[in-house]
Amino acid sequence: MTYIVSITRAFAVALVLVLTATGLWAGGAEEAPAAAAEKEMVLDPTTGEMVEAPRYGGTITALSRDWGPATFDQYLSAPQLGAFTHGTLEKLGNGDWGIDRDVWKWNLAGNVYPEGLVIGALAESWDISSDNLTYTFHIRQGVHFHDKPPVNGREMTAEDVEYSFHRMLGNRLTGTEFSEAEPSVHIGHWKAIPVDSITATDTWTVVIKLTQPDHRALTLMTDATTMYIIPREVIDTHGDMKDWRNFIGTGPWMMDEYVESSSVTYTRNPNYWGFDEKFPQNRLPYADGFRWLIMQDQATMTAAFRTGRVDFQGGRSSAVLKGLDDENNLRRTNPELVITRHVNRSDYGMGMNMQRPPFDDIRVRKAMQMAIDRDTLHNTYFKGFGSPTPQSLLANDLPGVGTPFEEWPEEIKKLYEYNPTEAERLLDEAGYPRGADGIRFNLTMAHYELTDLDYAELVSKTYFRDIGVEVEVIPVAGADWAATVSAAEWDFFGGMTMAGRYQDPSGFLGQHTTGASANRCQCADPVYDALFEEASKASTREEVLSLYRKMIDRLRDQVYFVWGQETNLYSVQQPWIKGRNGEYVLGSNVESVIMARLWVDQELKEAMGH
Repeated sequence: MTYIVSITRAFAVALVLVLTATGLWAGGAEEAPAAAAEKEMVLDPTTGEMVEAPRYGGTITALSRDWGPATFDQYLSAPQLGAFTHGTLEKLGNGDWGIDRDVWKWNLAGNVYPEGLVIGALAESWDISSDNLTYTFHIRQGVHFHDKPPVNGREMTAEDVEYSFHRMLGNRLTGTEFSEAEPSVHIGHWKAIPVDSITATDTWTVVIKLTQPDHRALTLMTDATTMYIIPREVIDTHGDMKDWRNFIGTGPWMMDEYVESSSVTYTRNPNYWGFDEKFPQNRLPYADGFRWLIMQDQATMTAAFRTGRVDFQGGRSSAVLKGLDDENNLRRTNPELVITRHVNRSDYGMGMNMQRPPFDDIRVRKAMQMAIDRDTLHNTYFKGFGSPTPQSLLANDLPGVGTPFEEWPEEIKKLYEYNPTEAERLLDEAGYPRGADGIRFNLTMAHYELTDLDYAELVSKTYFRDIGVEVEVIPVAGADWAATVSAAEWDFFGGMTMAGRYQDPSGFLGQHTTGASANRCQCADPVYDALFEEASKASTREEVLSLYRKMIDRLRDQVYFVWGQETNLYSVQQPWIKGRNGEYVLGSNVESVIMARLWVDQELKEAMGH
């Protein structure tokens, strides 16, 4: 079947080329307005389907639930605020928008994708030495910074790449002093990469050398969420890039206005270097402008969609829809909207404190899991939304790491069957009989308040109480969350993430090593620690993934967590937004980059009264 699909896609691409060569396919950046208005049909080489030809013009308005960044300087801003920088600043690589969607759909709600799906952006290509210590990047020529002072549209070179990497990592440029002598606190996994040197060896070549091989290096060099390329003139002139007026990059969108806690507005970069990976004759972006509307209230967000004020909502505002009730209501009032569910993660996990009785006994941990009726909760509390299928700390479908539930050992799968009788037997065997009041023991659950407290209360007051365990749920404010986890003065920790999907899960896995500050099971497992240490020294991706797999299996088999429910995130778009097939992210970028590849059917929008 795969072979047949490959032939079909090859034929599709050939057909596209024929249509272009014969003049039957218009749609380039220079097409006349009359031609742009025609409803031409072209073949999408990533899906094999006929679609409307992309057209230029119009604006796209998207929702964000963030308040907006305190600063636009990547050195000073947290990576999660990068949604407002994506598409203005660019990196050496980017996810391949032109990939066959049977290979990868880009629809997971997380920055995860199989190895090899990042293609050149500001770096046209790269070479890796046989010892995996030297990475040579060939910088794309003809890329210009935005035409704004003090840069004024000059061409980007290898020196800009060297400068940007040095600034983030705190390395001093040879013979040069600048204010950021220390690494940015926001460099993430780069903290562990053994960098020896970063050098622009000529105008179009950057060489990065490591002191020892690291399997994460290429992904971080090309697609890390903090390694954007900036012009040094902005820093030399203003000292930083805090002010949005000085926010200059090479991307398809130029920042035009920032109204704090209200909106971020961009205009089309008329000199953008990039072309649509699906339709290579089309220069990006298609829309004349793009805007984030910053909203916090769910009812206001929903109203914005119903009235056509907003065109798109994705990862930056997943609060628009929280479940099936919201989805069904919006489908009923606005059946024209395109609503897509995206696989996300579970925020319903519960960590058990290994350092306090009774959870130092695995029989008790097994009993707590067997006490929960996953299927009934799925059908009643969640109303069929998401999936109750058990997963470990990382998702079962995480490429190269996860194991499908069907392939789990039978003795482990049985722990997730609702069996209160066996749970009570295990508690009796562990030495925790029911007292005269029917209670075996009392526990506290510290629960992150921004996740679903009602779920924790329901499980505690029904399923746990049914087996003689009394649990008090104590909400923890976001500001107190880190200190509460570290203090470990709790028996349960609720509202924790499981089924995580990360391109590099090492940091997430490291949180559960002995002594880690964010250890939500207070694990002190020498077997797990040894596996993590071995993984940190591994040089090949295959070896690392194998060790990660053993680590999450270890956490699963020792039953350090109670599984909850995996839920979905949503994206919603108006029918006049074209060119999207449910994609959620593109590499480690979010919507701003994808928006450059979408277009507005202005005739349809006008016909619908907007």
